[in-house]
Amino acid sequence: MTLVPDWLGSQDSRFWSVMARLAAITGLIFPIAAVASFFLTSSPTTPTLILAIYVCILATTLIVLLIKQENRYIDQVKQYQAEYINEVKAYQAKLDVAHREMRYGPAAMPMRRAFAKVANATWHLVQGESSQAAFRIHMQESLRYFSEAFTLITGATCRSSIKLIAAPPAGTHKNDITVSTFCRNDDEPEETRHAPDRIGDNTDFKQIFEEAAANFFCNDLPARLSKGYRNSHWDEHTIEAGTFGYRATIVWPIGRSGDIGFESGNVPEIIGFLCVDTFETNVFHQTYDVALGSAFSHALHLALYRFRDLISQRAK
Repeated sequence: MTLVPDWLGSQDSRFWSVMARLAAITGLIFPIAAVASFFLTSSPTTPTLILAIYVCILATTLIVLLIKQENRYIDQVKQYQAEYINEVKAYQAKLDVAHREMRYGPAAMPMRRAFAKVANATWHLVQGESSQAAFRIHMQESLRYFSEAFTLITGATCRSSIKLIAAPPAGTHKNDITVSTFCRNDDEPEETRHAPDRIGDNTDFKQIFEEAAANFFCNDLPARLSKGYRNSHWDEHTIEAGTFGYRATIVWPIGRSGDIGFESGNVPEIIGFLCVDTFETNVFHQTYDVALGSAFSHALHLALYRFRDLISQRAK
């Protein structure tokens, strides 16, 4: 619905009072003056001129009053339009929230499968099956279901990955500790995988690992570049060209439940990160989506912690 331009809708209540008085005075004076001039001059010319002026003034006044009345009507229409648009926006906002919340129901099915795959991987390790390939397959399948759940929830294609923190040599600064991709939800070719990344070169990992953030949440990463966001995979050419592989992300620490959200002074035990991202912006919900991923990252900790210990023992 098209709004009426502002310049058509002005309304001054004093104008009506002035016009009413002017019309009353004009309606009395001009007829009296016309009759008086006729008797005094005995000529119809002067009364005719007076009456002509009177008719012109009356017609002009009526036109002005009609315009002002039309503007009053337009003001009411504008008010009704504004109220209607606000009501539509409020209803649409509630409808959008309801539609999004309804998606969590269907997403529960792939999330259940994701948790089941993590549980299977953990039991295989407990039972002594320490094949790295088999364990990685279980983790990758769990990420596929995890990505499927977030795709259903957001309505945008989502990807996920697990990053593991490398055991740092003695004396290594936190900034220099590296993380590597353990697995992704898709079958990415080995040659396209990146080398280990320094935590200090990535804002998301740094905020969690060094600044004790419970998670990293951003619905528009390119917009955050001006606020100091850093990503070791985004070089100057990528930023200038805008060829980002993803534009929104949530990152959770993989650690013991008691360590996540720790109090100041306590050192968390974080062995890696769970990441989900998408090319679309403004699709993640900070309350519900963060809580869902946090539960899954806690479930990953036991399996990955056990797997890391087995690899360390085998390397000795």
